[in-house]
Amino acid sequence: MTTYTTILKNQTPLDIALILTGSADNAYEIAKENEIDMSNMLKTGEQIYYNGEITDKRVFEYYAARGIRPATGIDTLYSGDIKIFDSTFDFTFE
Repeated sequence: MTTYTTILKNQTPLDIALILTGSADNAYEIAKENEIDMSNMLKTGEQIYYNGEITDKRVFEYYAARGIRPATGIDTLYSGDIKIFDSTFDFTFE
């Protein structure tokens, strides 16, 4: 069964795998099939397809019925602002 989706802003291969198959486990296979690098942000508006089977039908149907389209990627415009520690952390541990 071939399924398609159009990439939204900040969607990752994991997001697309959930939409197309119901499982993030298929992200690598989808990326390989579409010649996408797993570590790069996807291009908004690009169509992605998958020729495999739906792995988790419950998740797939839940997302499809409610129009859920996760977009968990970090916007690269603001990625420099994301820090685990603020600037007062001095990197010493005692």
